Formats: sequence, structure tokens, C-alpha cells
Amino acid sequence: MNKNGISEYFEEVELTKEYDGYFCKIESVITIMILGSMCGLKNVSQIYLWASNKKNSEFLKEKFGIEKVPCYYWMLCLLKLIKPESLNQCFMKWIKAVMSQISGTVSIDGKTIRSTKFNATRIRKFASADLDNVPLIS
Repeated sequence: MNKNGISEYFEEVELTKEYDGYFCKIESVITIMILGSMCGLKNVSQIYLWASNKKNSEFLKEKFGIEKVPCYYWMLCLLKLIKPESLNQCFMKWIKAVMSQISGTVSIDGKTIRSTKFNATRIRKFASADLDNVPLIS
């Protein structure tokens, strides 16, 4: 199947109970979460505020066909329905599709963070990737 956008990769995500999507599709909420995270937003509350902004909601409608951003509470309810293993599988399919379009080099910068805010023995690791000319959204 040829998929052109983020949402299409998450149409097959499994849920813990049946949801007909009459108001908002699960894949739309996942798309909003991914885009908000890509913008550096840290939690659902920040992502909701970003997505419900008039300019951003118009962008979501125009580029992704997301007609209406659900309210914060409804977003949380829909996110709770998602089976994590299924989400992971769909996410990996999307990332593989993006990576197959890369013709250059991917620079990955790994970091280790120690913070006094947390227990001093607790170490957090993360990696950031620098991708040139990669269409993450289409």
C-alpha cells in the first residue's frame, strides 16, 4: 500500500475497546500528537493548545484532513484506547517509510543527562537525529 501522509500509517492501530470514530479518528489524534512532539511540545496539554490555535488547526485541516481538533479531555480519552504495542508497530512502519526516502547521511547525536532534579544516580539517555531533505510530513 502506498501511503502519503502520517495518518495513513496509523489507520491499523488496535484499540482496547471498540470506537466508531464518529467525531474524531484515532489516527488524527496520533497525527496531532506526533506533529506537536516534532514541534518540541512536551505533553498533551501543550499539544492540545498548539493544535487548537486557529492557524495550526487550519494547517491540520489543509495538510492532513483533520477537520476539527477534539477537546483536551476527548484527546486523552482517545489516547487511552490505543494499545501501545500496536502503536509501536505502526510508528515503526512510518519511520521505515521516512528512512527509505533518505538519500544522504543521518547524523545521530547521543546524550547522557544527569540531573540534580532527580536522583543523582539516575541517568537519562536520548538521541537526536539531524536529517536533511527528509519529507517527514507530506
